[in-house]
Amino acid sequence: MPPPVRVPARPRVPLEYLLWDGTDPVDSQALGEGLRRLRWENLLHDSPAGEEFVTPRRPRCFQPAGEHGTDFSLPLWMRGMFEFPRTFLDPMHHNRGDNRPNLLAYSGHGIPGFMFSESMILICSSRPMIGPLDRWSFVLSPQWNHPSLKVVLFSACRQLSGRPQQWLWSQAMRGANPMHMILSYRETAPAASASAGINQRFLGNLQNRQPFVEAWKNAHNTANLSVRWAALCYRTAVNDRLDEWIRSGSLSSRPDPRTEEILYFDNDNGAGRVVQEPTQHLDCWLSPRGNSTRIPPWFLIHPNIQLDLHIEFLPSSHQHFEDGDELWIAAIQVRPDYAGASEQPPHQNFDIRLLFTIDVSPDPLVNGTARVAGRIHNRSHGWSSANEDVYTIRIDRSLGWLNPNATWTHLKIPIRLHSRFNDHLPIFYFMLRVKKTAQRRAFGIPIIMAGGEEIADQDRLIDDFQYAVFVLTP
Repeated sequence: MPPPVRVPARPRVPLEYLLWDGTDPVDSQALGEGLRRLRWENLLHDSPAGEEFVTPRRPRCFQPAGEHGTDFSLPLWMRGMFEFPRTFLDPMHHNRGDNRPNLLAYSGHGIPGFMFSESMILICSSRPMIGPLDRWSFVLSPQWNHPSLKVVLFSACRQLSGRPQQWLWSQAMRGANPMHMILSYRETAPAASASAGINQRFLGNLQNRQPFVEAWKNAHNTANLSVRWAALCYRTAVNDRLDEWIRSGSLSSRPDPRTEEILYFDNDNGAGRVVQEPTQHLDCWLSPRGNSTRIPPWFLIHPNIQLDLHIEFLPSSHQHFEDGDELWIAAIQVRPDYAGASEQPPHQNFDIRLLFTIDVSPDPLVNGTARVAGRIHNRSHGWSSANEDVYTIRIDRSLGWLNPNATWTHLKIPIRLHSRFNDHLPIFYFMLRVKKTAQRRAFGIPIIMAGGEEIADQDRLIDDFQYAVFVLTP
């Protein structure tokens, strides 16, 4: 083993870090203290004493939802949708010289592509919000683009879970001044207390001259953790090391964001897999009843409200809905390994009918034009087909409530949200599957056979796209 890095008393070029946190900041503090011992400087150290959302306790940390991540207000919610994700891509924080960090770290809650506080304030996203209030839209390819920013760390669940998220985050790395790597998780991230130990091991591995990706992998050195970590990295940056950075003030690699491949790493892809854009065949969104305007992701929706659920074959699919097609409409609460089971008796698993119903008369569940089944949530946790988490609709073009367009590529199904959303965080998203019976083809949710029925393949589920992320208010 090579000798540990000798830390110079005064690095040639001071390296700076920045901490953002949405929950218990114990792991952010551990990371900051470790970097301080390596002679890194906190970007917030010389920011104004009254800098908004910056905690006075050292190492200073940006916590927009308060020191415990529990602060909530509607103005704060709106800033989470419009401001914080964009600031994360260019975080200056009014420090002297308007510097940006060399290493940017976030710790908090997450679902694929979205990271948020204990109070569910949106803080970071692979698709940050823009717009005036009357025209909300998501940036398709947000990017970091500052010569200082080189390494980002997400201690949040499932940011690199599935090819759609890997692709979106890889595009954020392709600014003219490329972000060399993202270190994060493909599965549920450890709690903050456990993450503090991981950060300490990570920094220790870096001191032992391990490259960043290898050091991140080796910080997750137990069976339980080894299946969770993940990373994105430019091919030429795989061997970037901390000791070289400290000695010279810059990383050794010079990735070309226009042509160079970005690799995805996890426990199953130790040598890296080239990140490629997945083909999206289906789309799905919510709108107010009778209004075609999309409700943006992370929108607060009140219960007992009438909405339209839009489901569309995109031109890339070269498909339309035909008689006999089987449509799955799945709703997932936070993540597919959490079905919302109550911790108090009676133990109640996720029931899609408690979240929303198809708002037509006669009730499609009564007359048999729709049915519910348990197909999505992980059965290894004890959930069975009796836990209904999917609406299944057999396409019949005589059903007027499908509200198709002229080419039958787009359905507009009226739904009504309800006030019961089971337990845990009331954050939901949709996933879809369309089985083309006549063609013997299927699009969307990948499946396996279990007990003679089709259920979601948990290992590949999030390889498909997630739609219409929203938060249901109590």
